[in-house]
Parts: sequence; structure tokens; C-alpha cells
Amino acid sequence: MSLLLPLGLIGLIGVVALIVIYIIKPNYQQKFVSSTYIWKLSLKYKKKTLPISRFRNILIFLCQILILVSCALLLARPVIAGEKEHVYSERVAIIDASASMRVSDGNATRFERAVEEARALAEETEELGGIFSLIIADDEAHFEVQRVTAENMREVYDAIDALAELGAEGCTFGSADLEGAIDFASEVLIVNPDSEVILYTATEFLEKGGVRVVDVSEDGEWNAAILDSRAEIVNNYFNIAVDVGCYGRSEAVTVTCEIYNLNGSGNNETITMQQRFTADENELTFDFNEAYLTNDCNGLKIISFDRVYISIDSNDSFADDNYYFLYGGTKEKIKIQYSTSDTANPFFRQVLYLLRENLKNKWDIELSEVKPGAAKTEGFDFYVFEHKMPEKMPEDGVVFLMDLDVAPQGSGLTLQSEGFSVDKNSTLASGETHPVMRGILPETITISNYRKITSHDGYRELMYFRGDPLVLLKDAGKTKTVVFSADIHNSNVAILYAFPMFVRNVFNYFIPFTFTKDTDDYTHPSARYAFGIGDTLELRARGDLVNVEGPELVEEFQFLDGGVVHNLALKRPGTYTVTQDTLRVEGIKEEFFVSISNYESNITKQVDALPFLERVVKYEEEDKDLLIWFASVLVGLLFVEWFLQSREYFK
Repeated sequence: MSLLLPLGLIGLIGVVALIVIYIIKPNYQQKFVSSTYIWKLSLKYKKKTLPISRFRNILIFLCQILILVSCALLLARPVIAGEKEHVYSERVAIIDASASMRVSDGNATRFERAVEEARALAEETEELGGIFSLIIADDEAHFEVQRVTAENMREVYDAIDALAELGAEGCTFGSADLEGAIDFASEVLIVNPDSEVILYTATEFLEKGGVRVVDVSEDGEWNAAILDSRAEIVNNYFNIAVDVGCYGRSEAVTVTCEIYNLNGSGNNETITMQQRFTADENELTFDFNEAYLTNDCNGLKIISFDRVYISIDSNDSFADDNYYFLYGGTKEKIKIQYSTSDTANPFFRQVLYLLRENLKNKWDIELSEVKPGAAKTEGFDFYVFEHKMPEKMPEDGVVFLMDLDVAPQGSGLTLQSEGFSVDKNSTLASGETHPVMRGILPETITISNYRKITSHDGYRELMYFRGDPLVLLKDAGKTKTVVFSADIHNSNVAILYAFPMFVRNVFNYFIPFTFTKDTDDYTHPSARYAFGIGDTLELRARGDLVNVEGPELVEEFQFLDGGVVHNLALKRPGTYTVTQDTLRVEGIKEEFFVSISNYESNITKQVDALPFLERVVKYEEEDKDLLIWFASVLVGLLFVEWFLQSREYFK
């Protein structure tokens, strides 16, 4: 209970006044009379009636107090606060626009059915004279219309018509941003906490978080999907593993693999396998391993391939995940020439061997070791010249110059004629920050002899010795050069991890893998060519321009510096082709595949909970006619008090 006019409680002062009156009221006094008979009769009467009189007087006093309290409460206008019953006239519709909403029963997709449900809700809201909002939960949730009143409902119908025209293309190929959609719905609830929020989806949520969920799926919908595929090297041959799911039906599914340019022969080969799915086992792996290929495919051995097209031929409700492309069966050849004098050391050679081993999943590295007289200046991707320099610089590859004796023609360097001998414990100092210096600590590197570089136009100074540049890098157009102007024999760098790390950094900087994920955890060669919807591709280049073509995408990226990284968000499934020119080879073409996530392929999935919808409930105070009740009590008390008073006069 609450009071609309609390000042009315001032009337309770009357209770205090009543108590004061009773305190100052004169008490009964004993008096002598002349007649003993009358006195005795009076005493007899008093002994008989006194207890009842006291009880009546107490009741009268209590009634008078309650009468005064009732009057004061009537002045204060008491009411009962409660939640006012409300008719939901404001609706917020959320349409799930994830990839699984592309599922069709042959007549309409789930998304199209959800749009029609939203239209019916808008019409109902208009009839009630309410307010309507529509949120699309695609890969980034957004308001389609926000808090449109019944008078402007044409705006809602126009938006719904536009969605209906898009059909399945109104959906993303990724997952729905339901968290963002709930956040947008919460904005409406801040204005009107009584708004009803409805989600149209085909996903089952165990905890709905304050949202009314409407299921738009139809009986009979099912999906067979390729969830993932791998080309793994076992005993120097490729095994192909295909993960397949079957949801909504027990079915026998056949997987077909078409292998293109098998083992570089120009021929194609087709292999198949069938397995049955059940309700208890709806995900299986089709393993085209060595035993299967030997027994069922006439001893087929897969050494290399251009691509493998994997497909399942099923009349299911969702066709966008029925195929998959495998790449990475043939690695690009990278040619390295290592030219060293008769005083060669094993350190650089071992570093190059280690580099080839570590990068074998990326490249087919061909390493040629030659003497200075046989060294070439064309036809290689990466040149290493140690001790003895060439007469002129190569122009078709990256050049690493170690312990220069002269400055090659076209290098842009000028050297001092003689080397400097210094204290063998002298350490280097850091220069410019650059990717090739990642993980390198110059202060741990010592030298005892070096050749001073007197001029180096266009080079970056990466490491110094006593103010003299010792390690230089140039990346400008077709000139890609690294210089280390000290002999590895006269340094401790050969026994430090910094040296192989530096060589690898140089190689990866100038000859990067064109497209990568945000991780280097690749368990098999084909993993580098497999992405998922929503992944961000990191794009690098060995030239100045890279072209990317894919489903509804044609884009050109410019690279003015080899260290630049362009990020590309992948939003549609399919094969993407990347082309670029390098210093040695023109028109290099690479391909990768983007697939729909397993989460979306499972069209019968059950999810624990929706994001919780916070609703701040407002209570409205209602007058429950307490004035009438208190007035009735007051009248009753007055009657009781009158009755008790009257008993004294009638005795």
C-alpha cells in the first residue's frame, strides 16, 4: 500500500490530543452522604458493575483512536501499487538470416516463410494500433525498420516486400548474429518494457531468454553435407579423408572424388564410396586411405594433383554444402642458388637445408649449391652470394649478399677497400624496425671483423656497429636485396638461433605464402587452401599487384612494399582464384576453397540458450478503491463507539 497524499497523516495528531484529554480528565472522587442505606446500596451496585464498565471504557478509547487513524488515512488517500495489465501492442520481430535458413522444402525457404510470418505479425500490430520493429540477424544484425507506428505501417510492408524479393539471398552464408539482434531488441525495451520480442528461426533453443521463438521449419527437411576434407600425406602418398554429416533423415550417401591432373599425367581419376547414416550416427568420415585405394581402386597411388572435386549427389533440402574442392596437391617450386667460395662454412648451408625442411608444406624448394665461377644471375627465386660477389646483380629474384668483397654492379652500394678488425666481444645495435628483425636481438651478436659500407642509396639500416650500417635491406620494385657485411666466421651469429631465424624472416618477407589464415597451425598441406565463411584471409604478395576472383568478387590489391598485408573477409562459399606476377614467373595462379560452417550444415541443431533479453519491468500504481474500504471501516467504528456509549445511559 502507498499514499498519494502523505501530508494527510498530520491528522494523526488527533490521536495524541485524545490521549492528552484522557490523561487530564478528572478522576472519580469519594464523597460522604447522610444516608448509610443509600451508600450501602451504591457500594453494592458499584461492586457489581465496575469490571464491565472498565472494559467498555477501554473499547470506547480504542474505537476513538481507530476512528481518528481512519480519518487521517482517508485524508492521505491510500492506494495499492500493482502491475497494470497491458495488451502487447508493440512487437519486435527478429528474423534469423543464417545460412541454415536457406533450407527449402521445394516451395519456399525457411527465410521466406519467416518473412511471411513477420508480415502477418505486422498486420496484426497495425490492427491493434501498435508499434512494429523488424531486426535481421545475419552475420551483422541490423534494424530493417525501427519503432514504426500503425499510421506509417506502409514503410514496414515495403521493407518486407524487399526481403521477399531477395528470397534466400536475404540470408548470409554464415551464422546469425543473435547476440547483436538481442542487443537491438533491448534498445526497444528500454523505451517500452512491455514490447513483445519474437524470433523466427528453425533452431531449437532450450532456454529462450524471454523471447517468443517461432519455428519456421517444415517436416521432411533434411541435409547431407560435406563438413570438411583433407589430403594427408601417408607413406609419401596422399590419402583423402572426407567428413560428411546427414541430418534429419537416415540415408545412404555416396561421396565422389574427381582427381584432376593425377600425378602430373594430365589424366583425371574418379573414386567413390557409399555409407549409410542413422539417427544415432549422423556424422561419418569417408576415408580414401591407402588400403581402400589399393583394394577398391586398382592400387591407385596419389602422388600429386591439381585439385580434387568432392561431391555428394543427394536430393536434400540444402545444396550449398554438397561440394568441396581440395587444393595443395602440387606445391610451387622455389629455386634457391647458394654461391660460396672455397672457404665455405657449413653454417649457411645447414640453415638453408633447415629452411627447406621447415617450409616443405608450403613450397617445393630446390636448392642448388655452386662455386662462384658457376653462379648464375637469372633463373632463381632466391640468390645467396657468400664471400665472392657476382659482377652484376640478378634482377629476377631476392638477393642475399653475405661478407661482400666488392659491390656488384647495380647494387647501389659503395664499400671501403679494406675490412676493419675490432674487439671480438663487440656487439651490434638495433636499427630500423622491420619484419625481418622479428625475434632478433642485435645486442647478443658479436663480430671481430667487418667491411664498412660508405654509401647505400635506398637501403634500410637494420643493424649497426658503432654507427656503421652492418645489415641493410632494400625493397623497391624489382630490387629486393639483403646485405650482411661481415664474415660469419668472424661472428658468433652462426651459433645463435638468431641467424636461422633471420634467414627465414628474410625468405618469408620476400617470398610469402600468398594467402594465410590468422594461424600457422596447418596439420596437412591442403589445410592452407581451406577457409570457412567468416574467416579473414591475410593477403601478401611477391609482386606489385594481386588479383582475387571468387563468387561475386573481382578485386585487385596493390602492394608497394612486400611487408604490406591486405585483409579480405570471406562471405560466400566456393573457389577463389589468386593471380600475380613475381620477379621470375608471370601469371602465377593459386586457388583456395571457402566452405559453409558445420554449425550451419546441421539443420536440426539444438542450442542451449538464446542470449538473455534484459527487460526492466515498470509497475503502475492502481487505486483499488481503498477510500471506500476505509470509509466503511470508519462508519463501522463510529457505530460501535456509539453503541458502547449508549450502554452507559440505558443501565
